[in-house]
Amino acid sequence: MESWSVDQVCNWLRQSNLGELVPKFREEEVSGAALLALNDRMVQQLVKKIGHQAVLMDLINKYKQQKHGIQSFAYVCEADLPTLPEISG
Repeated sequence: MESWSVDQVCNWLRQSNLGELVPKFREEEVSGAALLALNDRMVQQLVKKIGHQAVLMDLINKYKQQKHGIQSFAYVCEADLPTLPEISG
């Protein structure tokens, strides 16, 4: 998502049933990096309907949690790897 273009963000909005937001996101040139940097205040200025604000923030937060969870899981897996004894022949 971080490397998405404005077009990719707009496609994601359509797939997420937020197609009404596409013209404004295109006008404001919201890329994937910009999307992930949005805070509550920015979303309120960008998106007029409260329901759409809530859905958008929920989707962004879920993405961030999922990404963080995957990174944390990878770190835990690497940290928990057992050290195997060397086998001498």
